Amino acid sequence: MGLFDAWRKRALPLKSTPVSAALVRDTSAYLLRLTNPRLALVPGFEQRLADAVRGALDVMVRCLETLPTFHQIDPDNWMGDPQLASFFVSRDEMIHAFSVSEPVLQYFAKSPVADSVCAVLTTRMIEREVFGVALSEGQLRNDVLQRRVSFSEPKVPIVAHSEAELRKAIGRRMIEELAMLGMERIAARQDEKRELGEARSLLLARERMLQQQGAGLGETPAAINEIEARLRENARALAKLGDGADALERDLDDICAVLGEAGQRVGVERRQLRLTATNQLVEQGDPGEPVRTFEQCFAFVRRGEQTRERAFLMTRFPRSALRTETLDLDAAARLL
Repeated sequence: MGLFDAWRKRALPLKSTPVSAALVRDTSAYLLRLTNPRLALVPGFEQRLADAVRGALDVMVRCLETLPTFHQIDPDNWMGDPQLASFFVSRDEMIHAFSVSEPVLQYFAKSPVADSVCAVLTTRMIEREVFGVALSEGQLRNDVLQRRVSFSEPKVPIVAHSEAELRKAIGRRMIEELAMLGMERIAARQDEKRELGEARSLLLARERMLQQQGAGLGETPAAINEIEARLRENARALAKLGDGADALERDLDDICAVLGEAGQRVGVERRQLRLTATNQLVEQGDPGEPVRTFEQCFAFVRRGEQTRERAFLMTRFPRSALRTETLDLDAAARLL
C-alpha cells in the first residue's frame, strides 16, 4: 500500500474513513525519512510517533474530505467561471500560468497520452482600500472609498492524473509542511543551545580572569559570585535542551508537538466573496452592477505568529490548451 492510499474519496462520509494502522505506519516511516532517521533510536519512539501521527491524520482526513469541487479549465469560456474570472484578467494570463508550471510540463512529458491533468492552482489574494467611482446618495462620485481584492503570483505546484490522486498529493504536501515545521522547531532549539554554549564559554573566561585578578585578596569578588550564578542558570537551561540521546528525545518531542497542533498549523479555510467585475469587494447591498458570489478556499501554514496563506482551486487543465512558451526574438532585438 502506498502512502495515503487508505484515504477515501471526498464523497464518502467521515465515519467510513478511519485512519488505518497501515496508513499510520507508512506516514510515520515517511516522517522519519523527511526529518531524522536517528529518531528511531529513541526508546519507545514507534508508539509515541504513531499516536501523534494518528491524531494529525484524523485532522487531515477531515480537511481532505471538505476540499472544493473541481473546476474544468475551458480557455474559450474562462469568464463563465466566477473564480477563474476573478483570478485572471485575461484568458492568456490563465493559460500562461499553467504553461510555465514545471509540474504541469513534467506531467505531460511523462504522460504522452494524457489529455488533461488534475492540478492545484494557487494565487495570493491582496485586499486594499482605494477611491473609486460609485453612486452615493443619488449622485455619481469618484471619491468613494472601496475595498478591492487582487489575485497575483499564480502557481500550479501540485498535479496528478486523477482527482483522488490529487487529494493524496495534497495530503502528502501537508505532512511535508508539518515535517518542515518540526525541523524548524528543532533548529531553533539547536540555535538556542549553541548560543548558550557560546555564552557559557565567555562566562568561564570572564570568571578565570577575575580569579586571577583577585588572587591574594583573601575574599571572592562579588563579580565572581554573579558569574557563578549565571553559570548555574546556563547549565540548567542547557540541561533542559538535552545532549546526545537526550537531544534525540527532545527532537522527537518537537516533531510530536507539531503533529499535535496539525489543525492549527496547516489546513484550509473558507470565505464567502462577493466581487464585481473589477474585483470590488461587496459585503452587503447592491453596488449597481453584476456581482460574482462564490466560496473561496484558502490553504494556510502558520509558523509561530506568522501565517502564510494562498487562495486555491482544484482544476482540470486540458493538454490542448498548453502553450509552448518561446523566446520572442523580435521583441528581444528591439530591447537591444
